[in-house]
Amino acid sequence: MPPTKNTQRSLLRSLGISIFSLIVLSSIESKAIDSVVVFNEINYHPSENNHALEFIELYNQNSVNVDLTGWKLTGGIDYSFPENTIIEGRSYLVIALEPETVKEASDLENILGPYQGRLDNAGETVRLRNNNERIMDEITYNDKYPWPVSADGSGATLSKLLPTSSSSPPQNWTSSPQLLGTPGKINFPDSNLPPPTISVPILSFDQEWRYNESGVDLGLGWASENHPATENWKSGPGVHAKENRLEVDIGTELIRPSLNKPYVITYYFERNLI
Repeated sequence: MPPTKNTQRSLLRSLGISIFSLIVLSSIESKAIDSVVVFNEINYHPSENNHALEFIELYNQNSVNVDLTGWKLTGGIDYSFPENTIIEGRSYLVIALEPETVKEASDLENILGPYQGRLDNAGETVRLRNNNERIMDEITYNDKYPWPVSADGSGATLSKLLPTSSSSPPQNWTSSPQLLGTPGKINFPDSNLPPPTISVPILSFDQEWRYNESGVDLGLGWASENHPATENWKSGPGVHAKENRLEVDIGTELIRPSLNKPYVITYYFERNLI
């Protein structure tokens, strides 16, 4: 008996759901970046195009050792970690195109390699995979802004500001202050300087806020309550102020306390940040 149109539509829906599920699961698997072993320093374009000095440095963000047996570097280069390769907690591991050359230049003894291929001077993607082919970390660097261009051919390396930060955002990286970087060591060891910080803008001055300038004391628990728009709870863009001697424009002009009775003691502001 030939299938009816309803049966055909049902089969197509089932097939479509199955294909969609496979696509979603595949996408989730390929982007499952949750490793504590991350990229920390990359010498992708050494000075004078001396590719013998190429290296990649990994950092173990955890306090416990991680066994890298069967893990791989893939993408622009290919390297399989040999059996019993251990990266100790809070430690570094360097993989080089020509390990002996990097050893002589850096006085670092424990360097793995060689890897196959070469790091592209103009930028490419490098991935760290575990022994189940799961992507544990990934970086797509570039020699153009917003990536630090001074790491491209000057002799400085591409160095992560904080070893505990994510590898993907270019703002987490800078160029090393010294030639050949700091393979096997912390990138910025000067204890006399404050630790590197990353500026992440959370709010702009002109964003919308709800505010209350009624002069009524709302009590200590006001922030735990919902405040829909009312006569007392208004909404307006920043900056919220009365004075006009500011370096930025006033978006919402507030009532001067002396014009409000009872006098305004506290202004209340709230905004949903998520």
